[in-house]
Amino acid sequence: MQAVEPWISTHIDKGLVWDNEISRNLNESRIGILCLTSDNLDSTYLHYEAGAISNVENAIVCTFLFDIESIDIKQPLSRFQNTRNNEADILALLRTINSKLKENNETHLIEKDLEENFKLFFPILKAKLDLTPATNKPKPK
Repeated sequence: MQAVEPWISTHIDKGLVWDNEISRNLNESRIGILCLTSDNLDSTYLHYEAGAISNVENAIVCTFLFDIESIDIKQPLSRFQNTRNNEADILALLRTINSKLKENNETHLIEKDLEENFKLFFPILKAKLDLTPATNKPKPK
């Protein structure tokens, strides 16, 4: 989806006040994808980011589960519809992002093109996701 302009906090230029940059970008976001692992479920900053994005009018927060299940997530993150790390859910996430682009009159893909691109590029994405390092903590019970 070429119209999407991802931003990650590692994109902050040297010398800038990092928390101002993060706050500004969170407040400008319409979609946030929070990658949840057993290591970061209790991260105060992750909860802050989720709250900041969810407070932006018409913005959505999407949680992406790596090594955990929905049952492992506590409030407030459990309020958001999550995405499991599998082909069907990732396609559903991309459909959501694409519909958000359409809703905002931005460049988006027709459904057929979205599905064709997904089928073409999903094996590459899956290979990269499969290389994600294992987390250090055991799965929550």
